[in-house]
Amino acid sequence: MATRTGFWHDALRRAIDVIGSLLLPRGCAGCDTPDEVLCPRCRSLFAVGEETAASLIGNESAAGAVGDRRCMIERRMPSIASGSVAACASYRGAARHAILSWKDHGDAECDAAFAELLTDLAARRGLLDGAAPADRPLIVVPVPSSRSSIRKRGRWHMRDLARRMARESCLRGYDVHTRCLLTMSGVRGKSVETRSAGERAGRLDAHRSGGGGLRVHIDAVSRRLLDAGAMVVVIDDIMTTGSTMRRVVAALTDVGIAVTDALCLASVASPRRR
Repeated sequence: MATRTGFWHDALRRAIDVIGSLLLPRGCAGCDTPDEVLCPRCRSLFAVGEETAASLIGNESAAGAVGDRRCMIERRMPSIASGSVAACASYRGAARHAILSWKDHGDAECDAAFAELLTDLAARRGLLDGAAPADRPLIVVPVPSSRSSIRKRGRWHMRDLARRMARESCLRGYDVHTRCLLTMSGVRGKSVETRSAGERAGRLDAHRSGGGGLRVHIDAVSRRLLDAGAMVVVIDDIMTTGSTMRRVVAALTDVGIAVTDALCLASVASPRRR
């Protein structure tokens, strides 16, 4: 849940966003339609249909939700309880442009829209059904960013998204918490646009080598939630080869934390077909 400091930070950011929108009217993050954060057409790209999902290759498949014509992209990952990572969209076209506008160009107004989309995805995965107040709590864990990436962007974008997702879920009546169980130290990082997925994943591998890199932190609040049987869901922005997510899951598993599921905004198609 958001701290008091986080509350005032969010309030200040919202005030700045309002002033900025008055001075500089914005367009859709995906297609630049005037006066939209994420227009209905671009938002629909994050609830992909079977044709979009089927165009991806490798171990990706389309999985329709019961009672819902929308689909998700799934990629196999046996190391998590669900057996796969789910993505809202294919990382291309306007969806790609929207994510990059948000991630690397400071479009924090997209936090709310992307949080709603991930919450919808969590619901389609059946995660929120088990996180009702009378049942098990749900912990949303953001994939960490390097300190250099946070300085460059001015924020830890996945932490902010995780907090908005938890807030959106709580507004829907579910017991959902954000816990930043993972941090990175002693590494430098660049975005998916400038570095390969293998290099990014390599930066996370130091939890086994003992050098700088991925660290797991379990504070008293996190321990209480875990002892209460909380489900753990890891979220990321873009899934390329899947190596980053596998290392994050491995780090949590190494300290006895079982990962229930993993979600991301978009999945990259195999380079062989792009």
